[in-house]
Amino acid sequence: MAYNPTMHAAGRMPPPPASKVELKIRCRNLPDRDAFSKSDPQVFLFLFDNHTGKWRPKPHATTERIKNALSPDFVKGLELEYHFESIQRLKFVVFDIDDKHSNSWSDQDYLGEAETDLGTIIGSRGRQLALALHHPRFPVRGGQIIIRAEELSSSKRFLSFRIRALDLSKKVLMVKRRPSAFIVIQRSNDNGTYSPVYKSKHVKDHDDPTWEPFSLRETMLCNANPARSIKIEVMNKKDDGDHTLIGTTMAFTVADMEKWTFPHRLEIPPMTGTSCLIIESMVVEEPPSFMDFIAGGGTIGLCVAIDFTQSNGEPSDPSSLHHRSPTGDNEYTRAIRSVGNVLQCYDTDKRFPVYGFGGRINGQVSHAFPLNGNPNNPEVGGVEGILAAYWQAHSFVELYGPTNFENVIGEATEISRHHEPYGYTVLLILTDGAISDMDATVRAIRRASAHAVSIIIVGVGNANFANMNALDGDDEGGLGGYKKTRDIVQFVAARDYPPNRDYGLSEALLAEIPDQFLQYMKIHKIKPKPPLRADTVAPVVMGAVPVGAHAPPVPAIPGSPYNPAAAAHVPPTGAYPPPAGAYPPAGAYPPAGAYPPPAGAYPPPAGAYPPPAGAYPPPAGAYPLAGAYPPAGHPPPAQHYPGAAAPGAPAPYPAGYPGYQQPSAYPYGAAPPGQHPMYPPQPGAYQPYPGYPAQYPAQYPPQQPPAGAPVPAAHSLPKDHHQENEKHATTTASHVAPQEPPRGPGAPQTTETSK
Repeated sequence: MAYNPTMHAAGRMPPPPASKVELKIRCRNLPDRDAFSKSDPQVFLFLFDNHTGKWRPKPHATTERIKNALSPDFVKGLELEYHFESIQRLKFVVFDIDDKHSNSWSDQDYLGEAETDLGTIIGSRGRQLALALHHPRFPVRGGQIIIRAEELSSSKRFLSFRIRALDLSKKVLMVKRRPSAFIVIQRSNDNGTYSPVYKSKHVKDHDDPTWEPFSLRETMLCNANPARSIKIEVMNKKDDGDHTLIGTTMAFTVADMEKWTFPHRLEIPPMTGTSCLIIESMVVEEPPSFMDFIAGGGTIGLCVAIDFTQSNGEPSDPSSLHHRSPTGDNEYTRAIRSVGNVLQCYDTDKRFPVYGFGGRINGQVSHAFPLNGNPNNPEVGGVEGILAAYWQAHSFVELYGPTNFENVIGEATEISRHHEPYGYTVLLILTDGAISDMDATVRAIRRASAHAVSIIIVGVGNANFANMNALDGDDEGGLGGYKKTRDIVQFVAARDYPPNRDYGLSEALLAEIPDQFLQYMKIHKIKPKPPLRADTVAPVVMGAVPVGAHAPPVPAIPGSPYNPAAAAHVPPTGAYPPPAGAYPPAGAYPPAGAYPPPAGAYPPPAGAYPPPAGAYPPPAGAYPLAGAYPPAGHPPPAQHYPGAAAPGAPAPYPAGYPGYQQPSAYPYGAAPPGQHPMYPPQPGAYQPYPGYPAQYPAQYPPQQPPAGAPVPAAHSLPKDHHQENEKHATTTASHVAPQEPPRGPGAPQTTETSK
């Protein structure tokens, strides 16, 4: 059957698989916008959003910046997916980058742009298309952009090289001139031309340069074709951009290199004599993937930092960025949901530290205060716990300032150090404005880049976020003398991704996380653990919030979790359930993200148990405690409730309960032989027998009757009552799934898990 987009939109037909293509870019005769040097061009690729009918505001991909070049051949290709069934409009914009730290287009010189679509490029002869660059002020002198498309093959292999050269100097008028040499690796195209795939840094003024070791993906070097021709050029760097050729090797292939012995010598004509290029080593490896690490037990944890500066506006003001809309959300909570719902899938305990910054508590400004009031354990349960802590913070945090990131980045770095190497931390910073401590923040980022941390920053509101570009980039130089180990920062303005976008905020923020994760593992030479067996993985209860102990709060203002005397907000440890009228408010039991409560804090108020449908039995390790009812094998096997009796001995249910010998007082499956099991009841099936304490109707666990109350005997039940119980028990049993063989309270349970 042919692919039908209409059927696909209706959900009746899957889309055809997408191919991945790489666009190699060259420019010719670009205009020169610099007074004392040539332009420093960089190409930005923008995609058209068919859903909104507008160009996406953020570039999909960019080439590198080449200094002093009017006819550059860019090394970095632009990768994107190719969908045959769709028109994929593309816009290529060329800028002369004068200020590489600025995120404002007005700080750069616009050189021109060209529009086309991917199908036109692929359908062109040789999959190559030349377009004129249009400029409104210089319609004739805009230059030309040449785009070549190639489908990328699939290969996980990397090739690592160590290369040096000998005797590259030349004598000019009897004067020996030492070059500042660099190498360029070129791969052949199917039309006989070559395209650059790698360029080294130059080694200044040296006859026998040794370049830094480097690695290339096999898809980049030869597009996973070992028979594809490769050559290496040795160039002499010139400050004006007119680099000169020293020599070029003969063409060779990856298949040739796999047969060589190393070190391997290559001639570089026109250089002669002792001048040569030496490949010291080539190592082929297939590095582990992101999924390999996750399968071996690797985790990704989320840490959240929220801006509480005055520029947000008071939450009671409808124009405030912290204001709760009629839908119950704002831009802060939307970003938290977008990122948290994705990352919590990769976190085993789903406990997330949450901080605020720029707020004032008890008259003291803090730039990293835990929203749950506990600096020793700032974690909350799940995404709903983050949102609950955020809304609760509005009652005790005074908006203040300034906007400093250094402290929260330091907290996330410290958290990551306790989970390295297989626990990776993603810090989500939500802010409404410019950074006040830029120098300190840059230093903190460079320190964090050596650890298992990534930082994603969401700009909320309509402020100018131009200086965020100094954080989101690949530049290794800069402030404070700290060299960045790897790029770990991604910035996105929330306004660029409204809720109706088909490409959402989470995709824009998280797209780089797997690569940053793998970069950390590669730099630190960390290998994945063997995959966990499915039968050794604990069962996952979707949507459940794990139990976590609530540490005592620390002093702060009244009415906040920082004040131990604020009974109306947080009850003291061990005082749960709280007295009438205290926390939680009426109708709010249990608070979002706070169920089940910590061990020792149960039972809930009368009538509040069992929990809502779908939440029972509780997740493994939660309430009731190990050995209590019900154990992992629900319902409990005979004589094993509540774990206080040895096998074969009468099991008191509950211990000391006067009517425990009555059949209807036993849990289902645990009644004495010959009697009729009645507990736990199925929906609508519970009928307390006459001996059940009348003053505690339908409560679990049953309460002791007052001292001296009569204890009903088994023979006191009417005959028809026993018949009704037998009939009802038979009906109930027909709806109960077959049970596994009885297990002890501590026996392991075999559970099928999702892949």
